[in-house]
Amino acid sequence: MNRDPETSRPPEPPAHSPREASERAASGSTARPSGPARTLPTPVFLVVLAALLAIAIASTLVPTREVEGLPADPSAHAARNLLYGRVAPAAGELRFASVFFGDSAAPQPAGASADPALLDRARTLLERAREAHPFEPRVVAALGHLELARRRLASAEALYLRAIDLRAHCTEARLGLGVTLSVEADGTGDLFARRALQLRALAQFLAIGPGSEREREALYDRALLEERVGRHRDALESARAFLAIEPASPWADRLRRAVAPTERTGAGLTDAPGRSSSGNP
Repeated sequence: MNRDPETSRPPEPPAHSPREASERAASGSTARPSGPARTLPTPVFLVVLAALLAIAIASTLVPTREVEGLPADPSAHAARNLLYGRVAPAAGELRFASVFFGDSAAPQPAGASADPALLDRARTLLERAREAHPFEPRVVAALGHLELARRRLASAEALYLRAIDLRAHCTEARLGLGVTLSVEADGTGDLFARRALQLRALAQFLAIGPGSEREREALYDRALLEERVGRHRDALESARAFLAIEPASPWADRLRRAVAPTERTGAGLTDAPGRSSSGNP
């Protein structure tokens, strides 16, 4: 028996209208082969997890190395010889020191500024050092010092932040940024903005650890800022730490007057065993 060729063909898939085809294409409903999702083998996952945990533990146990001193560059050393003892950026009532400038002998008035010609010569030297060592944070911090000495606070702040980006524990950049923010706070009449700037400045001083070359300046400035923002007990502790290192100096005398014990704290500013700053045993 002959079969009709039309009836012997395999069934064709149901036809879709052009509209249905376009809707299926737009919705991405094209059939795709499905298979089991690939996952990381358990032993490999445990090894990766253990490695990350070891890195986290090591980062907390390894001591932080602060970046201090002079960079090994002849132009940087020449800038230091040109500036040392001749430039004292205006820091208000705060204490500022730098390996390039030395220690400020007394608080600098708000309007004080250094010799522009001297700063220009130093900037030329430091820019030369920066070209030779573009990732040296101490050179960038020194350029920030020059801007602070010129009273260009926004520029100084940007340079200090750049130095901290290069190395978070560049202590001169931390100190300079704290002083800059505090000077900005002194110049604003907005009480909320002033407090915000003071707290940001305080955070920079707190980031400078014990044993640093800038420890004395950080403790002194920290005590003053803590007193200004109303943290009197913290100010007393910072002042005690400073006086334990530097008990006799004009700075110590100023700090005793600025952070005096009060009745509400019930604590004295002890700078020697068994004796307080008020003279009472």
